Amino acid sequence: MRRENANLANLLPHFENVVLFFEEPSDAFGGDLWPIVVVESDGSYRLLDVLAICEEGVTETNLHVTTDPLSKYLDYTRSYYPPPSATCRNCEAFTACGGGYLAHRFDGKSYDNPSFYCEVLLGMYRHIRRHLEGTVDAATWQLGQKAAAEGTELLAAY
Repeated sequence: MRRENANLANLLPHFENVVLFFEEPSDAFGGDLWPIVVVESDGSYRLLDVLAICEEGVTETNLHVTTDPLSKYLDYTRSYYPPPSATCRNCEAFTACGGGYLAHRFDGKSYDNPSFYCEVLLGMYRHIRRHLEGTVDAATWQLGQKAAAEGTELLAAY
């Protein structure tokens, strides 16, 4: 199996979970990033390291585990990470993809964009959803839809 195909195969079960309305403990599909804690070996708190490919120095927080409580870092991340774009928040697949991977939303100036892979994510979402609608029992599907509807209200607060 080629490496790209292996990576996609590893990603599919996670995407199925989010299509079924289960939370995924990953930043791969956007969503709330602020609870993710990054501590460097020197004890400094950082933002997600993948942001370093977008802008130089963007991951630095000037916070450290020996001088700053975790709550201060979490407050910082809550105010830093940009919300998904309005286009994403109004999309049928938003509860699954969360606006996409943050680094894939950066256009050189802003993160207020759909993912570079939006069309692919939307196609994958629709394909998996069609498949799951035919295979998941109705009770599970209804529970997931109810949870997503309640979650959508919370995500609308962005």
